[in-house]
Amino acid sequence: SAGEEVIDKTSAPNVRPVRYSSSCLSQIRAAEDALASAMKAADVEKLDEAIGRADRIGASLPLLNDAIAGLERLRAQIALNDAVTALQGQRPLKDKAMLRPLVAPLKQARDKGVAAAIIDDAESLSATVEAEVALFDVIAACEPYKMRSELELEEPPSAESDFAKRAE
Repeated sequence: SAGEEVIDKTSAPNVRPVRYSSSCLSQIRAAEDALASAMKAADVEKLDEAIGRADRIGASLPLLNDAIAGLERLRAQIALNDAVTALQGQRPLKDKAMLRPLVAPLKQARDKGVAAAIIDDAESLSATVEAEVALFDVIAACEPYKMRSELELEEPPSAESDFAKRAE
């Protein structure tokens, strides 16, 4: 048997000494190693599966908490990337309402601790889209005041018109 100290998660987080059989300890260590490698791989399915297995076996609580936080962060990052890609595909936007699908994933990404560079890129896109919308609004407001070019002026009367016959 092997001696370990574990955190008891059923009551307050207390460290308690326990004894495991060698086979149980090797299963716990294998689950913890699989969990650590899944966290590095950044694959949602593998990480979710590793969390479930490690939780069933009774792996380290701090490691499980880190993995769960990592999984939530990864899902928030994927949702933000999907929203950014969808928004980029619809540009140029003429309505600010089209920016709404980016708001929730951006907030969730901030809450879950997604990398600052990814959040900054999404915020930059949001600012760019707002500028595009403002530009389209200004263009629409100025349309009645648009000057006509000389090419758009009426053509002179043709040779068959009454005006051309009188001029001769």
